Amino acid sequence: MNNVKKFVPMLVAVIIFSVAARLLIRFVENTFNLDIDPLVRILIIGLSVVIAISIVNVKLAKKTKEGAKNGIKISRFSLIPGLIPGIGMLIVAAVPTLWILNLGAEWSVVRLGTFAWAASVALKIAWAVLAHKPILNFLKTKLPTKLSGPISWSYIGLLTGIFECGIALVFVLKFNILYQATWIDILAFGIGFGAFEAFAVGVVSLSQIGQYLLRPESIPEKYRKEKEEEESTLNNLSMLLVGPVERVSTLLIHVFSNVLIILAVQQNIYLLFWLSFGFKTLVDGIAGWLTLEKDAENVTKASQAWAHQAIFIVLGLISVAGIVLLQKIWYS
Repeated sequence: MNNVKKFVPMLVAVIIFSVAARLLIRFVENTFNLDIDPLVRILIIGLSVVIAISIVNVKLAKKTKEGAKNGIKISRFSLIPGLIPGIGMLIVAAVPTLWILNLGAEWSVVRLGTFAWAASVALKIAWAVLAHKPILNFLKTKLPTKLSGPISWSYIGLLTGIFECGIALVFVLKFNILYQATWIDILAFGIGFGAFEAFAVGVVSLSQIGQYLLRPESIPEKYRKEKEEEESTLNNLSMLLVGPVERVSTLLIHVFSNVLIILAVQQNIYLLFWLSFGFKTLVDGIAGWLTLEKDAENVTKASQAWAHQAIFIVLGLISVAGIVLLQKIWYS
């Protein structure tokens, strides 16, 4: 009987959210005169199903097993704000993609951008599995702290320059549609590159919160304590917005970097490629510094998170200025 009580509202919610997702897809297609890729449709509907199931489970939940042992009730409903970063990142991925397609960009160019990002990340992961940890450990143990730190940050940044810029260059040299791309399609390639990253990070974020909602015993200890629950990042709106804002900055950086690479090939000015390489290396070198030296991944105070994020906001604004300047020089 209890299973029936759980199944019926879950089924109703799944149907409602699935229909709503299909209506949203149809609205977007009609409004922007688009033909959304079937894979994207499946992903959107699948996401709506995940959200529906999560919401129903929140309504049915009373308290976690761990919370019961400690006599502390932890409402799963309090975890709902944790969906905001993931949803925000998906919006960051969707809006510029729809915008550039509405301007007449080729969908195939956007997809090439997503493939380039996926290929670069796959290679970075392979390298990380094989050599990343030993290299960082070697630098940490064999060199003085004053040297090991900066060299480690530079190494992390250099990997991004090699794999992300290198793969993008290979794509531009291999595909004529990129070599001969118009300004709109040049932007579309960069947007595809950055938007797919935002989408992937958003899905990971949502899946993590979904795990907490569906399996409350997996909730980290800091969310179990009443005081920390009140002060946790899931209940701090400004903290929840850090992720989406970071994705905006990162997307702009990706667009600027890829514009430089495509123009380097089109105009036969490979200094532009090295400028892109240096810029990406700098960006991820800073990210490496924040991770290794400032423990940025475990920051819980909004003020600290935004102080770190301010660096990337500035780099994002520099990217916008660079994009505008490049358009004026070659496509005015």
